[in-house]
Amino acid sequence: MLGTSLLGTRARAEKPHARLGSLSLAAAAHRPGVAGRRQNDLAAADEALSRRSYRPAVTHARRAAGMALNAILLTAPEKTERWGRSYMEHVVALAGDDEVPGEIRAAAELLRATSPSPPALVTLGGPDRSSWKAAQIIVEWARATTLASSTTTS
Repeated sequence: MLGTSLLGTRARAEKPHARLGSLSLAAAAHRPGVAGRRQNDLAAADEALSRRSYRPAVTHARRAAGMALNAILLTAPEKTERWGRSYMEHVVALAGDDEVPGEIRAAAELLRATSPSPPALVTLGGPDRSSWKAAQIIVEWARATTLASSTTTS
């Protein structure tokens, strides 16, 4: 099925993994370019927090978590309808998904609820890194889940 993108070009509206060929879905989800972008977003969130730039920090943390969840969607496409299409939809859906461990739901809920606005009062000491830690927990869980599903289906 063909659709038109925002730029007016024709694009395939098929399953996102249809063009991967012989590359396994788990390997595709964790190939260097994709995994590197998640790590870059985590690093950018950490760096932004060190400058107390909350909006970019929260945005990068949410994006890293959502991109990691894309890897799960490649191996479990039946979750696509529940988890949505955007990285933020993934995070919001994960926060309410009873099929995932409580720690992961809590991390997703924290990312969902964290305001990108700076706190009203600036505290002494380091900035609150809870959103970065939550994203890191989700990224690690998604990687482990994806790799585990690839070993059971191979």
